[in-house]
Amino acid sequence: MFVEKKYKEIMESGRMDKNDLITSVLNQMPERKKINYFFRNNGDLSFEKKNGDWADNIPTCSNGSAYADFDNDGDMDIIVNNSESPSFIYKNKARENGLGN
Repeated sequence: MFVEKKYKEIMESGRMDKNDLITSVLNQMPERKKINYFFRNNGDLSFEKKNGDWADNIPTCSNGSAYADFDNDGDMDIIVNNSESPSFIYKNKARENGLGN
């Protein structure tokens, strides 16, 4: 509906500013921030939600992640990319807590 109205305005004015069109359409899109979930494998084919324990419950619009041993301590850490807000870096503290293999 909004895009049709904007397109009609462009056709009537006879000029098109591509950046203006893209910006106006993106500004009309709803923001849908959600809380990321973390689960612990219980080792018996079941999982336990650990959101509040392992990470803050901050609503974000996450759109990508990577895991690797970023701090070179032997356990996997996670980086989560968020749209229009800073990325989250989650340090795995298994080694420091004596829980690593």
